Amino acid sequence: MCGIIGIIGKAPVTPLLVEALKRLEYRGYDSAGVATLVNGHIDRRRAEGKLVNLEARLGVEPLSGTIGIGHTRWATHGKPSERNAHPIATDRVAIVHNGIIENFQELKDELLAEGRTFDSDTDTEVVAQLLTSHLERQLSPEEAISWGLTGPLLRACGVPYDVRKAKPYLVYDRMDFVVPTGTKGDNYDRFMVRVAELEQSMRIIEQALAEIPDGPIMVNDPRFVLPPKPEVYGSIEGLMNHFKLVIEGQKVPAGEVYVATEGGNGELGFYLVSDGSGRPYRVRVRPPSFYGMGAVGEMLRGYMVADIIPTFGQINMIGGECDH
Repeated sequence: MCGIIGIIGKAPVTPLLVEALKRLEYRGYDSAGVATLVNGHIDRRRAEGKLVNLEARLGVEPLSGTIGIGHTRWATHGKPSERNAHPIATDRVAIVHNGIIENFQELKDELLAEGRTFDSDTDTEVVAQLLTSHLERQLSPEEAISWGLTGPLLRACGVPYDVRKAKPYLVYDRMDFVVPTGTKGDNYDRFMVRVAELEQSMRIIEQALAEIPDGPIMVNDPRFVLPPKPEVYGSIEGLMNHFKLVIEGQKVPAGEVYVATEGGNGELGFYLVSDGSGRPYRVRVRPPSFYGMGAVGEMLRGYMVADIIPTFGQINMIGGECDH
């Protein structure tokens, strides 16, 4: 039988782990080890045989850290040796395990096909490698596109798609700016893309201020533009113009059109079908947050409950976009 101990403390836990394992020696074992978390990194010491061998190893190579796990192992898969001693660890996961994983070979074959390398002969390492595989899983450009992601969520995956560049509108074809992208598609990349876009937005504003011409800022066409309030309140013509536009709407030719702009969260598109009247026959909105929330499960796969908050924050969900 195996002895297992875990400690979250305020002082170095290695001596406490070893002492606790000594109290479990009666269970029988053929190797022992401890692992601690030090500045976000996993470090461990293991030894074949009794705990005195582990203590001797720790005397030569001390192990710090205030969070740790310990284990005395009775071999089931793999012969008694240091490389098979628990805790079994990768760069991101350390695990101790009591029992047998019946489908470990099937899982191991799948992980080997992914390019994972195994350092022990234990079935336990399958769990460590599987968890690491999920933790390192990134949203690929192909997956991001298939989910319909745009904006910072897509660009964080390395896809340089920006509506202002792909299909320029207004004066964006005259603006000199770059499209920031990431490489891993994780929350850090999403955050850094948004920070970089702040710089590009300032760049665009500075160019626009330098090139903006003198003159009116709104088209002077009473068929489409509401009159100024002084005209509405001060003249019958202004009042009737306002009334007709509000009641009858803006009459446009029959047909259909899709128009998109680059919003803060991505592509904000509107699909309109006109029958020639002042009211659209059909309207559909393509809100970027709706697609971001649709992919949140894929973004969080293999991560921890605590990761929900920053991931949700990076999606920057707008409630009105997601009430479909």
